[in-house]
Amino acid sequence: MHNITNIVMVNDLQSLSKQILSDICIDLSLDDSGNKADLVMKIQDYINENTDIVLPNRVNNYLLAGQTSCKWYRLNQRVEEQTLVEKITNDLSFNPFLEINVPSIESIKATPLIVSAGKGEDTNKIYIRYIYRSGIAQKAHGNTIQPVAYTTTSTVVIYLKEKLIEVRGNTRKASTIVEELTRTLNLQVSVEEVRAPFEGDIEDIADRLEGVFIDARSKTDLVFDEFDEDNVTAIAAVLEGIDDFFETSDSSKLNESLYAAQEAFDKQSFSIPFSALVLSGMDQVGLASESELRDLPLFSYLRPQLAPHTGFIKFNFTENGLKKSYTIQVGKSTKSINFKTPVSEEVIDYVKDKIIVD
Repeated sequence: MHNITNIVMVNDLQSLSKQILSDICIDLSLDDSGNKADLVMKIQDYINENTDIVLPNRVNNYLLAGQTSCKWYRLNQRVEEQTLVEKITNDLSFNPFLEINVPSIESIKATPLIVSAGKGEDTNKIYIRYIYRSGIAQKAHGNTIQPVAYTTTSTVVIYLKEKLIEVRGNTRKASTIVEELTRTLNLQVSVEEVRAPFEGDIEDIADRLEGVFIDARSKTDLVFDEFDEDNVTAIAAVLEGIDDFFETSDSSKLNESLYAAQEAFDKQSFSIPFSALVLSGMDQVGLASESELRDLPLFSYLRPQLAPHTGFIKFNFTENGLKKSYTIQVGKSTKSINFKTPVSEEVIDYVKDKIIVD
């Protein structure tokens, strides 16, 4: 891998686990005692003082990955590396491939700005770092409260061979960043959000990763906006009747509530499964399991009435001869993947290749 140390910033190190930070310190012959913040500053100070340092590949693999979210866009044609480098460099007053240029916080606005760039392994990856103002915090100063801007950085990875743009960081800002990138490149190419894998079932993504579907946040496909008081009362009465039956073994109250519900709903509504009527009154339904969610009878029963919009998948990946377990969150509405624990470039590539490139 090319040396990407020169585009690493403090927030990148903060996204790594303490164990990874400790390993980096050991590799650099630094004291690895202290809390996570201590390790971050030791490593950053070392990088600042040794700008030509080339870290081991296993360290580089985490620096621009870590705990992040990813969203992908597809280019309609391939762009050559030299063209990208020239376009990016010519658009700026500095060479982002040679230095980091972070403007003063006052001059950083909501529009993303390039602060650095670098080349990845086998020249297939081009990294571009953006910074933008992400909000205003209110900070007390004596008897006054002053607004203080805070910023966020995102990483764009351009995969030249696959004709893909990957945005790592806040996925809600991804489209704005991609728009700014296409403006910078000023090329006759079109960019389209990758949607297909996220428009199907989340279970399909779990199968592609050879993983298990362990958690789902769902909404029902059926929404009843005009339930009147009699409808709601009827549903509640049936649920109370079920509870009473299991408590007393007397079905009379349950039978009475069922007949009342049949009268409260017209034939068309009551032909819908009763579970759908119950679920339609819920904003969302959450089901979770330590293992495969699809093996739960309750999930199998409710699945026809549910449309999962967020799901968690656990999968294994072998790296450096060691099999590790990783968990991702799939967002159907955001069309993104959120890595819940720090991961390496190889893990992100594995997920990308399985669900985006395939």
